[in-house]
Amino acid sequence: MNCDRLETFDVGDNDTDLEIPGDLFVNLKNLKHLVLSQNRLHGEIPLELANSSQLQVLDLSSNGLTGTISSWMCSNTTDFSLEELILADNYLTGEIPSGLGLCRKLKKLNLSFNNFTGSIPLDIWMLPNLEELMNFLREFADMEKAARNC
Repeated sequence: MNCDRLETFDVGDNDTDLEIPGDLFVNLKNLKHLVLSQNRLHGEIPLELANSSQLQVLDLSSNGLTGTISSWMCSNTTDFSLEELILADNYLTGEIPSGLGLCRKLKKLNLSFNNFTGSIPLDIWMLPNLEELMNFLREFADMEKAARNC
């Protein structure tokens, strides 16, 4: 099947129990909306998603994903158009990467209900188009500090 013109892939709320197959994204260079929310997906976020440089919406919320947020996401080498990044309600760990601050078009960021450490990097608070940030901070001191820097 030739899917290189596919722009939207939404299979949310299907109760699918599997790892996200990375090779699925190798040829999806025109993919703009990827919604895999409310399944029982597990494993790490595939690095092959970096091939989908036109991605505007990435919703992997309410699954069982583990690992960290990949460094390719919004890196200098990836010209991402990401506007919505929704990774809430998983088992992601590590620090929230400051590289997300390179997502200049990002409007919505939801990282709630994961196991991140540290605070939200200042670069994220400074995003020019950010309208909605949800992280449900464990320490209100972090929220107060970040809010003062806006």
